[in-house]
Formats: sequence, C-alpha cells, structure tokens
Amino acid sequence: MSYRPITASLVAVCLMPAVAGAINIQIDYTHDTFFGSNATAMAALEAAAADISAAITTALTPTVDSVEQTVNTATVSFDFEYNYTNPTTGLEETFDPTVVAADTVVIFAGARHISGTAIGVGGPGGAGYASSASTSSLNDFGFALSAAETAAHNNLQRGAGPTLGTLDGSFDFDPPNPTYPFSFDYGSAIGNITFDTDTDNNGVTDSEIVLNDFWHFDHTAPVPFTKFDFYSVALHELLHAVGFGTADSWDDLASGTNWSGSEVIALLGSGTNVLDSDSSHIKEGTMSPSIVDGAMQEVVLDPSITNGDRKFLTELDLAFLRDIGWDTISTNPVPGDFDGDGDVDGADINQYIGKIGTTVPPTDARFDLDGDNDVDVDDYKLHATTLLEWNNTGAGQSGVGTLLGDVNRDGAVTLVDLDTLGSNFSQAGGWAIGDSSGDGAVSLVDLDNIGTFFGQSVVAAPNNVPEPAALALLGLGAVGLLHRRR
Repeated sequence: MSYRPITASLVAVCLMPAVAGAINIQIDYTHDTFFGSNATAMAALEAAAADISAAITTALTPTVDSVEQTVNTATVSFDFEYNYTNPTTGLEETFDPTVVAADTVVIFAGARHISGTAIGVGGPGGAGYASSASTSSLNDFGFALSAAETAAHNNLQRGAGPTLGTLDGSFDFDPPNPTYPFSFDYGSAIGNITFDTDTDNNGVTDSEIVLNDFWHFDHTAPVPFTKFDFYSVALHELLHAVGFGTADSWDDLASGTNWSGSEVIALLGSGTNVLDSDSSHIKEGTMSPSIVDGAMQEVVLDPSITNGDRKFLTELDLAFLRDIGWDTISTNPVPGDFDGDGDVDGADINQYIGKIGTTVPPTDARFDLDGDNDVDVDDYKLHATTLLEWNNTGAGQSGVGTLLGDVNRDGAVTLVDLDTLGSNFSQAGGWAIGDSSGDGAVSLVDLDNIGTFFGQSVVAAPNNVPEPAALALLGLGAVGLLHRRR
C-alpha cells in the first residue's frame, strides 16, 4: 500500500502585493491538452465540481471589470485584473475583463508534469488593479475615494464567502498634501487545478497505458487497490481552489496545528492539533462521517490519499468550509432528504425513478435504505412508509411515513388520490400525479396501491372506511375510466 500527497498552490498577485442557493463551480478547459481525449477523467472532475457546488449554498454576487465613483469635482476609478496559474504550463495567466457570473467560480483545469510525489495541485486565483483619479478639491477626493473603495470591496469580495486576500495602495499628492491610503478584499472567483501526467517523474508525459494503470478515472466504479482515485484528488484540489488552506480567512484561524474556528470546535470539541504540520490541511488520517452515507472515512482535506481509496465530502470538511466563510448544506441531513432542502417530500421520493433495479455502488448508498447493496422496490416502500412527510390540514396533524397511494400526502388514501391518478393515467411523472411505485409512470400498479390502501389513514383521527364491496366497485370504475382516457 502506498500514499501520495496532494497539495495546495497559492497564485501570486501580479499588479499589487497580496496573498493570494448553491454555487456553480464551472470547469474551464481553455488551456487543456488532457481532458479532451479522456472523457472519463472529465466526467470525474465534473462530478467532483458538482458535488462541491451542491454542498456550498453561499450566494455570490457577479463581478464587474471596473468601478468608478464621482463626488462633485473628484472621480476615482479602479480597473481590476485576476491572475491564475495555467494548469498545463504552470505559467501565470491574466483573466481580464474580470467578469464572473453570479454564484459562479471559474476553475481552469489541465494536466502536466508535477515534480516530486504530489499528484495534484489546486489553488485560487489572485487579483490586482489599476487606479486613476482626478480632482480639484481634496475634500471631494476623500469622499470619492471612500465610495470607490467600498464599491471595489463589494465587487471583488462578492458579498459573501471567504476572503482570499487584500489589495491595498494609496494616492500620493505633492507635499504638504496628505496621502490617501485604501484597501479592499477579494473573494472566490477563479482558480486552477492540475493533475500529474508524469507519474514516474522522468520528464516525459506518461503513455495512456501508464496513466490508466496509475489513475482510476471512472468515478462510478469502485477503485482498484493498485490505483489512485481521480475523483477524490479532484475533490481535494477543488477545495483548495475555493480557499481551503489557501485563503486569508484560513490563515486568520490557523496557528501551527491548532484551529480557532467555531464550527470545527463545535464538531470536534477542540481545535487543538487538528491541522497537519503544514497548517493548510487537516491532520493526516483524520476520520469523519461522509455526508453521502454517514460512514466513517478519512477526510478529503488531509494531505494524502492512499491507493484504492475513494473519498467523499465529510462533516469535518464542511465544518472547515463554514469556518472560512462558506455556507454549506446541513451536515446532519434529514434521512431521505435527497435534495438537501430540509424536508422529505415528493421531490425526494421521485429521485428513485431510474434508480430502482440498480446496485450500490455506483448508485448513491443513501437510496439503499435496507442496506442490501441494491436499490429496489423495498427501498422505495421504506422511504414512503417511514420517511415521506405528510400534512393533513383538516385534522391539524402532520407526520412522517405515509401509505402507498397517498398522492396528495395528507396521510390518507382517498377519492382525491384516486381522482388524481385517473386524471394522469399513463402519463410520465412522479408521486404527486399518482406514481406511487417509483417506475416513473402512472399505471395499473399505482391503481393497485390505491386499491390496497383505500380508506386507510395514518392520521390519528378515525376515518370512514368503505365496505369491501364498495371499494371493489370504486377500483373497477376507476379502471374503466382510465382505459377510456387512453
């Protein structure tokens, strides 16, 4: 068994000295010479980006290329520039104009020779500016500079998220006039990620055969013992690219191996000796529950990965993200809440559509409620009868776990549910239109569910239950109606 380090990389700021409802981590392949011929690796990288995007719930404002403020006779403007490392050449690149869409972080991806034992490198971009001003009144100038400084900060900091670095400078007038200093922070907007394609460090890009023997590119399949998981390394480096171990917000909380962030301390009980010796990773070998299935695993952001291992985001990884300024999904998810919105409703149970009959992995283990390593009708029924939320406004009651066929989720199977099914018979869709079997269509199977549970209720108040003969007639009438609609 072997392990390889995966590292963070700070991108130097060019123009000025500075430390370098879900977001969208947008992978940019402008400089790429690798992923274009390896669709499986690209899919793994995109999956890692999507998983981090889904975990971070911070809203980011869009960025603009420049700001200008005028107060009476004075005008002050700042024109911005981002910088990042070209993932294919290792050289610095300029990102200008600095226009990034709302809730978006652009990550430039590629592959190249990485010296030493590291197999991946990731980091955020830096920022710089050019300034200009005109005035005939220093009093006006002071007000204009203050307004421009605030506008620059609001633009580059993006309204939320970690502070990656600070840009500062001054406007100097001839003596005896005063100097006017300014500073503004910048947040997460761009970054870079690189993967090693010279795994034996001989200075020559490895052949496809060698790379396929070293890397496990398929994120949907288990990782062979002899290979390093591309998806796991992508998760690690993308987190560095959004500030994990690389942001000023991180440095403010890290001191040697100790951490002072409240979220981590609340989770672990202490921040003492939780960081690795480099102060930019979680301590080697730290374990935490996966946010995918709750299983204990090594955290994503410790310094290395072992061959044969696959990592998912953990509760501790997300606690660190919250400490540096990101908002994240709950690390104590509601069972059955597959879309992470805090409740278990039709949108969650509908996610079984297309998954019934699959195995775990590659299907997410959260869907395997009975733990038998596959996703089947039994799991679907468990979700409906033990996790699906219902609300009966008439009875003033609500609860968890309802009946198959309770289409409107009021805790009872009634004529309302039967009518909904009849109106949508043979249509494609989910629970709310009558599909209580999870096959993605409203069919006789769903009618049978309603027939089986018609008149039954999980609501505490007693309900009138039709006589068996009447129920049979209802079912037969519905069948006739449904067939006419076809």
